[in-house]
Amino acid sequence: MFQTRAFRGLMKKNREHYVFSVIGASGSGSSFVGGIFAEVLQAMGMAHVGLCGDAFHRFDRAGMLRLSTERSAGEARVLTHYHPAANLLGDLQSLFKDFRSSGKGRIRSYVHNWAESKLHGFPPGCFTPWREIPRNTKVLLYEGLHGGMIAEDVNIPAHTDILVGVVPVINLEWMQKIRRDVRDRGYSLAASIGAIQERIPDYIEHICPQFSRTTINVQRIPLIDTSNPFTDRGLLSESDTQLVVSAPLGRNDRILSSIEAVTGNYLLQRSRSSLVFPGTDTRDVLALIFRNLINERVSGRPEVISGSTQ
Repeated sequence: MFQTRAFRGLMKKNREHYVFSVIGASGSGSSFVGGIFAEVLQAMGMAHVGLCGDAFHRFDRAGMLRLSTERSAGEARVLTHYHPAANLLGDLQSLFKDFRSSGKGRIRSYVHNWAESKLHGFPPGCFTPWREIPRNTKVLLYEGLHGGMIAEDVNIPAHTDILVGVVPVINLEWMQKIRRDVRDRGYSLAASIGAIQERIPDYIEHICPQFSRTTINVQRIPLIDTSNPFTDRGLLSESDTQLVVSAPLGRNDRILSSIEAVTGNYLLQRSRSSLVFPGTDTRDVLALIFRNLINERVSGRPEVISGSTQ
């Protein structure tokens, strides 16, 4: 990992608005990690608005299906949501830039399922109308696919203050995606597996490079058999996993050392700044890390943390 210009002196102590991002592929668990981040912001009294990256897809569900069908008829490679061309990345970059300078910007939501449809009043697969970010919002918390994207005409991490990558073992990621697609979003097993197959080239080309631009990466490691991710074994419990948290060399030695004091945690490969800890400690340890990173970005002084989040 390396620090982009966003992480080298870009932070000003008196700046009022910040963009924090959690990135991960479909099924990675980035929504769960983003939820922990939101809880920390709330506990710290920082007014924030959450933004799901799907809101910046270029096409709604029907449009994407139609386009994919047309492309697949004449081309070997199907356009997927992982590809920059399927997303409004220029608009996303402008939002981040404008919010950090003024606290203003327009966002919308993408309706994934019927539960969200009841909340937003629009059918699944559609976008809501654009709306203004509420006044007095201090943090824009993004969770999605492209918070670390650098392409020919965009450099999104240059307008980001904290960038967290969520990258489980790939078979576990696929298991989680399939379970969510089938149980929560109404897709068939075959459709979910087909989407995984179509996205692999774009995953390699456009998603993976972003994890070299993060502040930290979080990786969930299964301790039980996940050799065939296309067989439903149910959800893995926290005790069935371990977490590896990796940070840039020399940046978070003090943070990691503090977390190491939490019962059950142990640090491996200190030269690579990697911390391995039980899955049962996931929420507490990530909350400690996020709280420290936020304080470091906002005040320029990391907070002294201990083994308790209370």
